[in-house]
Amino acid sequence: MKLIYFLLSSVLLTSLSGCGGDDCAQEYDGVRYIFELPITLIPKVDTFHLGDTITLRSSFSDNVYDLTSDKTYLLENYDFYPGMNISKIEEIKNGIFLDNFNLYAITTKDYQNLGLHGFAFKYKYENHQYNFEMKFNVKQPGVYIVQIHSALFTMKKDDVDFPGKCKGKIVDALYVMNGNEDDNNFELLKEHMPEGVGKSLFLERKEQHFTNVGGYVFVVVE
Repeated sequence: MKLIYFLLSSVLLTSLSGCGGDDCAQEYDGVRYIFELPITLIPKVDTFHLGDTITLRSSFSDNVYDLTSDKTYLLENYDFYPGMNISKIEEIKNGIFLDNFNLYAITTKDYQNLGLHGFAFKYKYENHQYNFEMKFNVKQPGVYIVQIHSALFTMKKDDVDFPGKCKGKIVDALYVMNGNEDDNNFELLKEHMPEGVGKSLFLERKEQHFTNVGGYVFVVVE
């Protein structure tokens, strides 16, 4: 009888040792949560004129979808460490676009200039809802790319917590532009990007450098 009690106690302690219970025994993507965050570019067109106002908006509830487990988790007043860069297509180095802050003007106040790495922004969290909106206009004609990313993986590692989180599992996030309903003008990028190693690297890693970072391409004319 004592042996049975010992075995039952061991099973119970094992099941309670992880924050997420039985789910923590499943690897899913291996070691991380990947939360999907929506972003929308308005108006959704491929051509703007100099001086046109372009709006980027992100709004979602604090029950956030995790791609790896196909579940939602309650993330209250969470810092996703969001950032953004706006670049001319020709300004690419080693497959990565570098931001040029002189090419556009932001009319939103709450942001931090990160130089070649674009700028960081914060969400307003209120009534269980995350909201962010930024307006900008481009100063020079050309073909541009917008990329929105989260530095959650590099900034927070595994020291963040939320209900149901498995101990030691790393947290990451990606951005989905316009619900990924189409290619967000990716063909424009392929058409106008200068030929070379940078283009080859970028196209090989489309998901990493475009699809999962809210990529959107547009043309600005006079």
